[in-house]
Amino acid sequence: MRMDDERWVGLEGGYRVPFDPRTLLVHLRLAPEDAVLWSELIEGLYHQGDVGEASYAAVPVMVSFGVELERMPWQMLALVASIEMARNQGENPDVPGWLAEEYGAALSTLAEECMKRLPEIEGEEAARGMLCILALWKGFSIYARVLGEYSEAELVEMLPA
Repeated sequence: MRMDDERWVGLEGGYRVPFDPRTLLVHLRLAPEDAVLWSELIEGLYHQGDVGEASYAAVPVMVSFGVELERMPWQMLALVASIEMARNQGENPDVPGWLAEEYGAALSTLAEECMKRLPEIEGEEAARGMLCILALWKGFSIYARVLGEYSEAELVEMLPA
């Protein structure tokens, strides 16, 4: 979906109200590590497990920017994984037919990028995000959920010694 596509205007985000993420996405392309911008984007696209069509439409744009800039911020990985895990859960809509192919291709592209970059990644958040994306890509949604919801320290506490 092109950034100048008129459909952006009516798409709903995580609060199930119209949310147009284009301005935030453009700013993040220029400042991919800006935590405030990521927070605003996450807030608009994902709310307590709720997503909308704007959430799905933002995924190919984020992936495209990440590939183009050769950067995979952990926030992007976590947001894409959260959106994908929320798809078809509760009352969330499915990916619209006109976006399904592009959305699926973006997830595959992101997984392939994660496989390439995983050996060089530093930081728990980024590693968890990449592993979560790979688990989703391979159809292991429970592993993805564990990776997305629990830090290593939390898992250590849960496991027997």
